[in-house]
Amino acid sequence: MTSEREHTWVSADDKSSVTGETEVTIPPRSNNPDASVLTQRLQDEPTVPQKIEGYELREEIARGGMGIVYRAYQKSLDRVVALKTVLAGQLASEESIQLFRTEARAAGKLIHPGIVPVYEIGEFQGFHYFSMPLIDGVSLGDRVTRGPIDPDETARYMRIVAETIHFAHEQNVVHRDLKPGNILIDAHEQPLITDFGIAGIIDDKQTPGNVEELAGTAEYMSPEQVSGESTGPLTDVYSLGATLYCLLTGRAPFQSHNIRDTLLAVLRSEPVPPSRLNERIPRDLELICLKCMAKRPQDRYQSACKLAEELKRFLDGEPVLVHPVGAIGTFLRWMRREPKSAAVTSGFVISFTAALAISIYYNFQLNMQRDIALQQQISAEYEERRASRFQKVTETLLQDLASAENGILQALQCVSLGQVCSAAMKLSRATQPDELSQVLDAFQSACTNLTEVQQQELKIPLEHIITAIKGGPDSRETIDAIEELITETRRLWLDSTEQSPQVRQQIRSVLYSRTVQLVDEIISANDRLDVEPEIEVLLDLVNAELFVVATDEIYFEGVKLRVGFEDWSDGPPPESLKAIAADLRRGVENAEPNTE
Repeated sequence: MTSEREHTWVSADDKSSVTGETEVTIPPRSNNPDASVLTQRLQDEPTVPQKIEGYELREEIARGGMGIVYRAYQKSLDRVVALKTVLAGQLASEESIQLFRTEARAAGKLIHPGIVPVYEIGEFQGFHYFSMPLIDGVSLGDRVTRGPIDPDETARYMRIVAETIHFAHEQNVVHRDLKPGNILIDAHEQPLITDFGIAGIIDDKQTPGNVEELAGTAEYMSPEQVSGESTGPLTDVYSLGATLYCLLTGRAPFQSHNIRDTLLAVLRSEPVPPSRLNERIPRDLELICLKCMAKRPQDRYQSACKLAEELKRFLDGEPVLVHPVGAIGTFLRWMRREPKSAAVTSGFVISFTAALAISIYYNFQLNMQRDIALQQQISAEYEERRASRFQKVTETLLQDLASAENGILQALQCVSLGQVCSAAMKLSRATQPDELSQVLDAFQSACTNLTEVQQQELKIPLEHIITAIKGGPDSRETIDAIEELITETRRLWLDSTEQSPQVRQQIRSVLYSRTVQLVDEIISANDRLDVEPEIEVLLDLVNAELFVVATDEIYFEGVKLRVGFEDWSDGPPPESLKAIAADLRRGVENAEPNTE
């Protein structure tokens, strides 16, 4: 006989005590001021049935927040089965019974080799029950407690699971609680999906997932599930991605010391890239996982079948269709999620860029005047020398003066480039037709301030933006066009300041000093909430200013710092974040002038 751990039917309710996963039930909307509070599990000890007609109860094998599972012997068919009863037994509320019946009906209508079937549904002396096969195997929740699973093996499991969930969607059933603990691996290494306790039945009178009460496991719930919005097949796609993340890394994508912080992270934070937790994860599989977990449903795979096809391409060694969002695309998505914060930081960037250019201009004028005075003194000393030597020195001085004047011109032109990039970013955040019209006018006006050379160099990306904006400000084409524009702007800035290395280094020095100042203020804080505005300003500097102006080494140090903030939720900054900040400071201090 196999061990209890290897021979247990698993569900979202029954497995929580084994895997440590957190179950959270979101109550229906109500006028009661306590309706938004997460409900607690049943505290009282349930009534245990002494017997169920037709079954011999042999032992309890699992217990969770909503049910108890027994190993039972079905007398009529001479077989051992798993029999599940409502946790509260004869004291169960009508609501608990209704959820129990929903699970049985949902699983009962799905006849598929990848779904644990329901044999019989019944009620005996107030005890509601249904029976299922007793699976000889373990859940992926058990497997992952021993560490991350091999990427290829994980991809094979999840491809089969995605195909199975697609079948359920075709039968108008949405699972809504997919996670490692609800996926069993049988003796033939085939995954089986179980626990449809909070499944949504799609029909003409109900939108997907729009039921009276939502429940699930906090770490694997989609953002729309957490916020109480309508859920559907794309909710399962998100949970498949979260499950894939856990199998690859050995931990759930979002983990906090309490449920509230976990749910807030699901709504507002991006998951740490899986490859940072497990360097053995292939890049293509990481991109598939992160696409499934996109905050907006329209940014995910549009069906479980599409996900299964993508995983098959990965397993067959073929190119996958998903591509990385990139730093600018990530920044634009953040602006859509936090429009108020984005508006404040964008205004700061524009003001900072203008102030930076003016400061550099006047500072350079003073330096130029000092240089001219020194040059005049040198010229006076050379007047007594041979005529040929005098002529050579005069030509050198004229060349230096022309280079200095060109440096001032390039510094001023940098402001025009910044205005165009800022206006382009605002286009992606415009949501109303009137707002879009105004922002588009401002973008076109900023374009007219470019020099003829700049307009010619940026002609193609500017035309791409005008064309892409017709498909919507937040379309994939628009985001790609804006990313192309900012990338070309960096190239143009580097080319235009190539002959003025002193000006280029002065611009960088001012930006580096501001970056270090912000980093010092943030790292010395006692709590993240105390420096939230400074963090937003620093993130904006990394995503915009450092991308265009800084050297590649300094920019990538800034990106590491930006990623490090994802692991800091509250309290003083973690030591890992302080180490990244120290690396950025050393990089700035060791930056050599006039080098790329």
